[in-house]
Amino acid sequence: TEWGGVRKPILDRLAILFSFLWHRSMSYTIIGVIGHIDHGKTSLVAALTGVDTDSHPEEKRRGITIDLGFATFTHGSDQFALIDAPGHQKYIGNLLAGVSAVDVGLLVVACDQGIQAQTLEHAAILQSLGVSKLIVAMSRIDLVDESTQLELAEELELFLAEFGFEDIPRVPLSSVTGEGLDTLRALLSEMARTTERTATGHFRMPIDRVFTVEGRGCVAAGSPWSGVLRVGDQLQIARTGQLVRVREIEVHGSDEAQSRVGVRTALNLAGASATELARGDELVSKDTHSPASRILVELKMFVDAGEI
Repeated sequence: TEWGGVRKPILDRLAILFSFLWHRSMSYTIIGVIGHIDHGKTSLVAALTGVDTDSHPEEKRRGITIDLGFATFTHGSDQFALIDAPGHQKYIGNLLAGVSAVDVGLLVVACDQGIQAQTLEHAAILQSLGVSKLIVAMSRIDLVDESTQLELAEELELFLAEFGFEDIPRVPLSSVTGEGLDTLRALLSEMARTTERTATGHFRMPIDRVFTVEGRGCVAAGSPWSGVLRVGDQLQIARTGQLVRVREIEVHGSDEAQSRVGVRTALNLAGASATELARGDELVSKDTHSPASRILVELKMFVDAGEI
């Protein structure tokens, strides 16, 4: 067929090229949303993205985030993927699975409750993982007066300095009234990752989420660490050596021909069920990784840790 004298295949190729260039022109940044239980993390993510990340029935019933939640939003030419991590100490492993690949940490501290136990733990985890970019969201300003906000801001400055975070921006905001949200969006854009991660080496993706989609089968999600993956490629489950084939690659609801390093990715897999994979597994290029019998560990003590 022809449209305006131009053959449709040519238009299709131009559309694909435009889409490719558009994605590459947008910055892509992973934000780890952390903080003490019930300090308003999920409400803040919903206010920024319009997505309620507490999707599990048990989370709804108890009013806390148990598992990782994921949502995205775009501000100007910047795209952000938000990982809403659980604040309760019982789910610290789930938190670690979510913050291992973040570009910016967003620490949420409720003005009406102040610095709490998990506030300390989460700041220490970010420090140990080498996350250098941090923003503090001082939530629920609609519940306190200005003097309380100022007092908390001073406490946060001293507290964060103990973990090596200096001159960290603090944004007073309310997910209820919307105050401060525009300031936060602008600040996130200032900290957005401006360079595409280089896809060198063999493909490797730690899995942080596994589920089943009716009619499509097993889906494994995570953020690729290295290499490039294409539809039709074979992968191995590192733990078992089992081979799987990639049916589809999806990035935030859009089908893609190949993966991108550091971008939240979902893989529709053939050859495995969701019961054969779990958080902590890794998908790797075929015949490129093998189990080791020794590991080298470096210990770093938290500021307030006791003697080992």
